Amino acid sequence: MFGMIKHDELLQKHFIFAGTFEMSERASPFMRNRPRDISAENWKMECGESHDVRVPKNIDPCPDAAVYCWVARADATVTGTIKYVGKAGKGVRKRHGQHQNGFTGSSAGLKNARLLRAAFRDGYQVELWFRKATKAEVFGLGVTLQSVEEEALIEHLQPEWNVNGCRKFDGTLL
Repeated sequence: MFGMIKHDELLQKHFIFAGTFEMSERASPFMRNRPRDISAENWKMECGESHDVRVPKNIDPCPDAAVYCWVARADATVTGTIKYVGKAGKGVRKRHGQHQNGFTGSSAGLKNARLLRAAFRDGYQVELWFRKATKAEVFGLGVTLQSVEEEALIEHLQPEWNVNGCRKFDGTLL
């Protein structure tokens, strides 16, 4: 099955564990962001009613470009499934701050929050793993390859939460 990966496989690929996503029980403060054409009740359901998805705390503050994975597992002793792969051009902490804000406002962020909530309801914990992107010299300039690495991981692992409707996993346009 695509996306299945063991802890030691992530370590072999130089991934670092950054933490676990959480659900908080506090009331959602995001009603002010409700679009006019969505009812308050539907907006509450969209935003998770009284629950908020929270990104892992204390993520490494290193601002280096990186690629990251969201790994769902039933508990720490079982093989996890990589559900999402992303890139972080200015560091994983900054990128996940953007995810945190997106969970309540953008359509992609709302979709990700829904997927995380569903994983929590199904009894999974979702972990964040990352690795610094490889650096290379291109045309005499030092560049990081987070975009290339992200694309390669998505193609190889085919994580189900990455489907964005733009490309099939074989790289051709839909």
